[in-house]
Amino acid sequence: MTACDPWVFTTQLTGNGTGSPPPFNFEPAAATSDKPTWLHGDYQNDEIRGWIAEKLKLSPLVSRALIDANPKPRCLSTEQGLLVILRGVNLNPQSNPEDMVALRIWIQEGLIITLRHRRVMAAQEIIRRLDKGEGPKDIPDWLIQCIQRMLDLAHEVVQNIDDKVDEMEETVLGPEDRHTKEDFADLRRSIVRLRRHLAPQRELFSNLESELPHWLKSKLKAPLKEFTHKTSRLIEDLDSARDRAAITQEAWSHQSTERMNRTMYLLSIITAIFLPLGLVTGLLGVNVGGIPGADNQHAFFILCGLMLMMGLGVWWALRKNRWL
Repeated sequence: MTACDPWVFTTQLTGNGTGSPPPFNFEPAAATSDKPTWLHGDYQNDEIRGWIAEKLKLSPLVSRALIDANPKPRCLSTEQGLLVILRGVNLNPQSNPEDMVALRIWIQEGLIITLRHRRVMAAQEIIRRLDKGEGPKDIPDWLIQCIQRMLDLAHEVVQNIDDKVDEMEETVLGPEDRHTKEDFADLRRSIVRLRRHLAPQRELFSNLESELPHWLKSKLKAPLKEFTHKTSRLIEDLDSARDRAAITQEAWSHQSTERMNRTMYLLSIITAIFLPLGLVTGLLGVNVGGIPGADNQHAFFILCGLMLMMGLGVWWALRKNRWL
């Protein structure tokens, strides 16, 4: 694997799971199917855009798709080659997985071009496999490994979401519940965003079989069916997690409401008991003449006894009316 300005890296698939540097000043016309060349770069790089426009002379539709800032998963077969746009989870540092990254792929006989702006971990994994001699041997194998790795990474993220929902279900009704409304909102937002990107990809794998050039179709027919199935399972898992998160949030909201009602009930009882006592002490505390017991040295103790009896009387009345 070599970095070749302006590309992030370039390599030739040797057919035995390793890669070798492509010829200097590589020309697409010189690409061969026995040693296909893979060029990987940043679609925002002006030199790469110029190279693609000058060397490949793609149709305007394909050219726009390759440099689109926010492309949707899609596939398109032309006489020149095959365009595939995939979405993968974003595992870059300080990024949210559901803020998915796009990998723009252009395939023609003997040539693979992949474009991205943010790093795509699936491409990085293929590079590591090539360094170990475990990489793809040809273009169909490359496409299979790329899609498989993207689905594996998505599965890990979906599994983490499922585990988080499990943890919420176990703790939301427990004494150590520390979840907030924002926790549930963030989780459900992540699920929705992941599903929104994965659902079109399921359709992509279903449609890709009919779009494949003849030289790719025989090797990719069975894997594409498996990719469709795996994507469907991921979407089903997300749907299940979304429903479970909604039910758990409802239980959390009900519990929070019950806890608040119990607190308000207790405060109401305390208020009902002490309100008349507060009225009495307020009347006796006014700064006017004629306050009863002002000249009696035992008046304070008598008042405390009367207030205790009054409090017990209010408590008895509440019990009698079943308000306690």
